[in-house]
Amino acid sequence: MVRTAFRSEVRRIVSEAQACDSQLDIGEALKRLRDVVGEDAFHARRRDLTNQLLAESIRRGVEAQLPII
Repeated sequence: MVRTAFRSEVRRIVSEAQACDSQLDIGEALKRLRDVVGEDAFHARRRDLTNQLLAESIRRGVEAQLPII
């Protein structure tokens, strides 16, 4: 269930950025994902989610902006 929620939300976030012809802010996208699935599930898969966001943005031709750490 959580995995499906992640996947569909990743697609939705990237689609929204694509529709607005804007960059995908990975930091903001991760915050939205955390709100959708909860703190514990989010932290357990943060690296995987970042990779999913980047892969989906490449697939759709959306430029991604990584947060500065």
